Amino acid sequence: RFDGAGNMFFVEMKNHLVRRVDAKTHTISTVAGTGQPGFSGDGGPATRARLKVPHSIALDDRGNLYICDIGNHRIRRVNLKSGTISTFAGTGEKKPTPDGASLKGTPLNGPRALDYAGNGQLVLALREGNAVYRIDLDKRTLHHVAGTGQKGYTGDGGSAKTARLSGPKGIAAGPGGDIYLADTESHTIR
Repeated sequence: RFDGAGNMFFVEMKNHLVRRVDAKTHTISTVAGTGQPGFSGDGGPATRARLKVPHSIALDDRGNLYICDIGNHRIRRVNLKSGTISTFAGTGEKKPTPDGASLKGTPLNGPRALDYAGNGQLVLALREGNAVYRIDLDKRTLHHVAGTGQKGYTGDGGSAKTARLSGPKGIAAGPGGDIYLADTESHTIR
C-alpha cells in the first residue's frame, strides 16, 4: 500500500512486522511489531507491540494504518503521526461476527484482508467467517455485506448476502462502491 506521499507500506507476515519504505530516501523502517509473535502494546509505540501473523493492511485518509492481525483475531490501528498502536476491532476470540454490531466487544471470525473504501469506510474479509463486512469508522460499527458464513460457492447473480464464500483472503474497494473479493478456496474473483 502507498500513502499520499508515495511511501510504501508492506507486511512481513512470518516476521510479525509491518514495514515502510520512504519514498524520498528509500530507507526501510519498521512501523509496527517487534519481530516476535504475540499480543501486546496497545496504547504504546507500535514498534514495541507484538503482532501475530499480520496479513493485510490498509491506510485511511486520516493518517491511520489498519492491520489484520490474524493470529490475534483483531484489527490493530496505528496512528502514523504519533506511532501509537491500539486494538481497533476484535476481542481475540474466533467467534461469529454479528451484523450492525459496535466494534467494541465484538469478535471477528478470521479477519484476513481489508481495504479503505473512502468516505470513512473500510471493507473487511473474514476468511473463517466466509463473509464480508463494511466498517463505518465514524460510527464504529460493522455491517454485513456478503456471504452467509457457510463455506461454499453459490450465489452468482443473486444477493451478495445469500452467497456462499470459500475462505476469502483478499479484498479491494472499487469505484462506485463495488467490492472485489479473492475467494481463495473457490479459485475465483467475485
